[in-house]
Amino acid sequence: IKIAVDESIIDISSAYKLIDNQCADIFVIKPMTLGKYSTTNKIIKIARENEIECIITNMFDGAINRMACIHFALSNNISDECGISADSLFDSDFGKTPDIKNGELIISDSPGLGIIIND
Repeated sequence: IKIAVDESIIDISSAYKLIDNQCADIFVIKPMTLGKYSTTNKIIKIARENEIECIITNMFDGAINRMACIHFALSNNISDECGISADSLFDSDFGKTPDIKNGELIISDSPGLGIIIND
């Protein structure tokens, strides 16, 4: 059984501490809690160097952040299931992320985040 850590990753130091103590097989990463994408990229890099899987998720944020997390997961070649499809949890939002069909999420190749604006 693999062990995942979620809210324990708050900065690079905490990631190194988890690695040093061998307490995780999976890092569940919320980019918005880390403050900078460069920090998130570094944590993903050191996790992979230590054979730790990475998952990207959000904190039940709006469509802009959810779509940014989708792009972030894609840009880091994270193909495992990520916690980024939360449209159904909101009563209202100005937009939504693309639907998942047959286990796949297809994003537009046009410029921008690819948010579908609600009418």
